[in-house]
Amino acid sequence: MADIRFKAATLQYEGNPRPTINNLDLHIQDGEFLALVGPSGSGKSTTLRMVAGLEKLSKGEIYIGNNETSTLAPSKRDVAMVFQSYALYPHMTVAENMAFALKMQKVNKEEQRKRVAEASRLLDLDQYLDRYPKALSGGQRQRVAMGRAIVRDPQVFLMDEPLSNLDAKLRVSTRAEISQLQRRLGTTMMYVTHDQTEAMTMADRIAVLEGGVMQQVGTPEQLYLHPANTFVATFIGSPSMNMVTGTIETNEIAIGHIRLPLPPLTSEPSNRDVIVGMRPENFELTSETDADTAATVRFIENFGADKYVHIEIEGLVDLGDFIVRVPNTASLQPGETVFTKVDPSALHIFDSETQRRIVI
Repeated sequence: MADIRFKAATLQYEGNPRPTINNLDLHIQDGEFLALVGPSGSGKSTTLRMVAGLEKLSKGEIYIGNNETSTLAPSKRDVAMVFQSYALYPHMTVAENMAFALKMQKVNKEEQRKRVAEASRLLDLDQYLDRYPKALSGGQRQRVAMGRAIVRDPQVFLMDEPLSNLDAKLRVSTRAEISQLQRRLGTTMMYVTHDQTEAMTMADRIAVLEGGVMQQVGTPEQLYLHPANTFVATFIGSPSMNMVTGTIETNEIAIGHIRLPLPPLTSEPSNRDVIVGMRPENFELTSETDADTAATVRFIENFGADKYVHIEIEGLVDLGDFIVRVPNTASLQPGETVFTKVDPSALHIFDSETQRRIVI
């Protein structure tokens, strides 16, 4: 097994004014499951391809274990990659697909059979070894693609949106299988996904990319509770964090007519105007006497256990809707007036110029 280290890794395509990946520093521990997330075009898949040797660095270094890999061919890096498309050979059985890379490496047939048997047992594929890909479901094909990677016994697994072709129910069960499998194998894994739910539920740590620049690396809890900047704050979490402009006034923060206690800050803001973030669960529907403000219900999204209520806050109409999470037992109707209270200890405050977090 091995760790992965990026040291000022940069990739800039010829003719592009800006690097696709810019000065990336990142250390993935041996045996760690790291998810790489970000919007389309942020450089997630490119970063994975840099590790695999499918993209050449413009400058910087990438280490797999003790080996600096910039001069190594992809076949010499001891990594296995699972793509969004399963890329199975239709004329080969499941067993033949899984053994193909070993055959190319001239591994003897007995060892091939042994490794395929071990992988198929791990992935519950024993009953499908003699079938062809066309006779398998999408989830089964994805497990075969994973099995093809596992039999190689690599130092590192690289997965590029492997579940995006599966339906919602199958994605849930398959992501649990991948998480459990990675923990059993103890192999270092980099996992690219556009689905933050996958990242939050599967990974030991999450790295957030935007425009080829690393925004924050941390556990799912750290990114959700202590986002480093406004981009991470709005990207992590569903529904997205409510963001609004506020003004610091002595020991209070003013959001329009609303006055809230100012929580402890880690640094002085660039000016009195700051950006204030509030998660949907940090609002409470309460009585008029206890409320910070009144609001009008615009519409309601029912998610089973919870409802997400879109409200228009009195006096803050120009700021758009705020989203509030309430229990599914709450009986509300569009157009109804409600009264809300915000938990001041849960405020996220960001510098209006740097967009960086300035609250503890």
